[in-house]
Amino acid sequence: MVDLKSKQSIFLSSFLHANSIINKHSEPVFLNVYDLLSEYRTIHCLFTYCTCYRLGIYHTSIQVYDTEYYYGNGICKCRPHSHVGRLILSKQVGTTDIRKDEIETKILFDMYDEFSRKNCKTILSLDV
Repeated sequence: MVDLKSKQSIFLSSFLHANSIINKHSEPVFLNVYDLLSEYRTIHCLFTYCTCYRLGIYHTSIQVYDTEYYYGNGICKCRPHSHVGRLILSKQVGTTDIRKDEIETKILFDMYDEFSRKNCKTILSLDV
C-alpha cells in the first residue's frame, strides 16, 4: 500500500532535497498562500460570510529563485506573487542547493506524470 501523505510531500521536498551539483549558496524556498475570495466582487457576500467563520478558498504555490510553481492544469509557473487573489502568507519553508536550471529540466520533468492530476493543496499535507 502506498503512503499517500509521503507521496504528496514529494513536490515540496523535491525542491528542498535533490542530488545535484551544489550551488555556491542556498536559495530560500517559500510556501505562498492566496485568498481567492477577496478578489471577486461578484461573490462579495460569500466572502463576508466566509470571513466571519474563517472559511475561504485558497490557492497555494512554491516559490524558488524568481519563479512560483503551482498546480493548474498540471505543474505551472508564473512570476512571484502574480496570481489572482490576495497573498495572505509567504513563509520560508527551507532552502535548496538545486541550481535554477535543474529545477525545470530535471525535477519538474520527473514529477510531471505523478502530479499532473493533483491540485495546489497537495503540498499542504506538510507541517509548515
